[in-house]
Amino acid sequence: KLNLGIAEGYMHGKLKVDPLPFFITLLNDTALGTRRKDHASPVLDLIVKAILLPQDMMAYLTNQQSRELSSRVTKQHYDAGNDLYEVMLGPSMSYTCAYWKDATNLDDAQRNKFNLIYRKLELEPGMKVADLGMGWGTAAAHMHEHGKVDVTGVSLSEQQVKWAQAHLTKPGLQFIWSDYRDHCEDPKYQGYYDRVYSIGMLEHVGYKNLEPFFRCVKQL
Repeated sequence: KLNLGIAEGYMHGKLKVDPLPFFITLLNDTALGTRRKDHASPVLDLIVKAILLPQDMMAYLTNQQSRELSSRVTKQHYDAGNDLYEVMLGPSMSYTCAYWKDATNLDDAQRNKFNLIYRKLELEPGMKVADLGMGWGTAAAHMHEHGKVDVTGVSLSEQQVKWAQAHLTKPGLQFIWSDYRDHCEDPKYQGYYDRVYSIGMLEHVGYKNLEPFFRCVKQL
């Protein structure tokens, strides 16, 4: 269907793709795909790996994005003070990568990103939409304004939610302080939404929680 046809075809088993070669092909000619360590010191590389080994083993054996640990990290990082982020992020208050096509400054590039996501969501007026890991709520406000939809932003950061509630809340646009897992388990919101999106949050979900995360999205 439209710009999501390939993804939806794969999801429903109508399109067969071997993910690994496809992913490697996508990386070709990108900075990530062509970066090499030809001049790196092998000794230094071994020292760094040895230093990081206990941390890597802990991450492998335990869930580093449990409810308790996620809450602790969020308080340390995102609750550092909204005044800091206002200065650092500017009017967009968006912390994730911008989309620089035809943009001349960061604010334009962030709006480009919001517009790109808006187009991919294929919103229709009156839809109910969830933004999981909403940041400071500016993406949710963009979807609400341009799509004429009701948006619920969900964040584990108390300070993010307070900022969004103070600056953006209006009828059809609400912000909830909650772990995404608790939101998914709330019977009030199960089967409630027409669209669910999440921008730059999977790194905080963690690979051990990816399957539960997508089950959560399906529940909503």
